[in-house]
Amino acid sequence: MPAISAGGSATVTLDVGNVSGSRPIYAVAVDDIGNRVSGLSQSEFTVPPATSLAGTVWDAYFLPQAGAVITLQPGDHQATSGADGGYAFTGLGRVS
Repeated sequence: MPAISAGGSATVTLDVGNVSGSRPIYAVAVDDIGNRVSGLSQSEFTVPPATSLAGTVWDAYFLPQAGAVITLQPGDHQATSGADGGYAFTGLGRVS
């Protein structure tokens, strides 16, 4: 989205994929026909790793419980335990 006046701003969305870590970012200002009108600005941003949670559901006899539905609150994320009682929530995003 272009800035439409001097001193304006623009918002850019970057697809960072699924690899966490520091990433460089570069920016320049250009006029309406694409001529560079500013120097190069450089910075970096950090993509935090996604949060995950995993566990095992056991019955009263410490046997794995298949088919249990586990719900995280808030967020209403759900997982169902497998034959070994295991479940996992992945890609939950950043936790503050």
